[in-house]
Amino acid sequence: MVESDSMLAYDLNKWLLSHLRLSTPHLLQEDRRYDACVYVKPPEQIPSYILNFFKVDPKTGVPLSGGLKVLLAQVLLHELEEGLRLLRRLGHQDIANQIQEMQGHYHLLTILENLRYHLQGAKGKNTQVEWILMGTKIRHNQMGVIEQKFGPYHLIGVTDLGVRYKSCNQDAMLVMPEQRVVAMADGIGGLAAGETASCVAIDFFEYALSRGHTIGQGFVYANDAVLYRSRKLYLDGPIATMGASFLAARLQENQIQFAHVGDVKAMVVRQGKLLKATNDHTHGQDLLQSHLVDFVTARDLNHILTRTLGIDHLCAHRDVEITEVALEPGDRVLLATDGVTTNFYDLYFQLDELVELIAQGNPVATVENIWRQTQRRMKSGVLPHGLRAKPDNFSLLLIEYQP
Repeated sequence: MVESDSMLAYDLNKWLLSHLRLSTPHLLQEDRRYDACVYVKPPEQIPSYILNFFKVDPKTGVPLSGGLKVLLAQVLLHELEEGLRLLRRLGHQDIANQIQEMQGHYHLLTILENLRYHLQGAKGKNTQVEWILMGTKIRHNQMGVIEQKFGPYHLIGVTDLGVRYKSCNQDAMLVMPEQRVVAMADGIGGLAAGETASCVAIDFFEYALSRGHTIGQGFVYANDAVLYRSRKLYLDGPIATMGASFLAARLQENQIQFAHVGDVKAMVVRQGKLLKATNDHTHGQDLLQSHLVDFVTARDLNHILTRTLGIDHLCAHRDVEITEVALEPGDRVLLATDGVTTNFYDLYFQLDELVELIAQGNPVATVENIWRQTQRRMKSGVLPHGLRAKPDNFSLLLIEYQP
C-alpha cells in the first residue's frame, strides 16, 4: 500500500518551483497534455502486424524464437510510441497523426524511416527538457522530483540537467512501490543517444519486474533491449552504440539489496558514518583495487566504464554486482549518478563530505542540501581538494528507513 504525505509533497513542489525555476504555469499545462512516459507493451497488446514482422531473422532467414520475437517487437513499438510522443510534444501533432495513421497500412520500415526523418528535423527543439512533478518515473530528457512512502521507507529523489553541461538530461529514475524496487540509470555521454539508452533501460527493466521477473532477469531484459535498439536489427543502417550505467535496489522489511553495473553508486549511512558503498565499475578504480596504478592515474582513467548495459550481451550472475545490507532504524541510503559522486570524491576516492550531508537534516532538507552543493561545485569549477569539478547531469535518491 502506498501512503502519501501531503506536506512532504507540498514542500517538494515548493522547493522545485523555487529553486529549479519552474515558475511558468503554462509550461506545466503544456507538458501535461501528453503522456509523460511510454510503457513497454505486453505481447497481448502488440499489434499482430508488428509481431509478424519478426517471424525470421532478416539477415539469416532463420525463424526467431517466441521470446526474441516479442522483445524485438516491443523494442520497435517502444521506439514508435516514444517518437510519436516527442513529435506531439514539440508541436508536430499533424505529422504524428499522419505517421500513426500509416500503421497497419504501410511497411514498418517505411513508417520508421518517416518517423526518424521528422524527429531529425525537430532535433533542435528536442533538447528542451520536460518537467515531471511527483511522478514515479523520470526518463528521456525529463527532470523533476520523485516522492514516495511505502512501509518503513521514505523516498525522495531529484534529477537535474546540471551546470555548464548538455541541455539534455541523460539520467533516468524509477520507483515501483508494489515491487518495492527503485532504479537509476545514467546514459553514457560519450556514446550515441545517452538519453535514449537510459530511457530504454528503465522502461524495459520496469516491464520485466512488473511481469514477475527477478532483478537479475530485469537487468538482462533491459540490456538486450538497449542492444537491439542500438543495432537496428529491423532497419538497415549504421550501428549507433548506446549504453548506460544502471543500479537497482529492492527494499524488503529491513533488508536492502543493490544490483548494479557502471558507476551509479549506492551508499548506506548509519549514525553519520558510511556503512557500505557499492563499487564503481570504472577502469581507474578497477586498476586501483588491483594495486596496478596510483591514485593520480586512477583518477585520469576513472571516466572509462568497465561494465554497463547495452555494450554487449550480459550474464546476470557474472556481470551484475549484488550487495545486501541489513538496515537499522534511522539508516539512510543514497543512490546517486556520477554527476554527484565525482564532485564529492577527494584525492583518494573517499566521500566523507557527502556522507556528512546525507546524515544531516530532515529528508527534504538533505536532498536540497546535496542538490545545492552539487550545483555550487559545478559552478565553481574547482573542488575543495583542488580537483576539477565535473559538469554533468546529476540525480540523487534518498531513502530513509524508519520502522
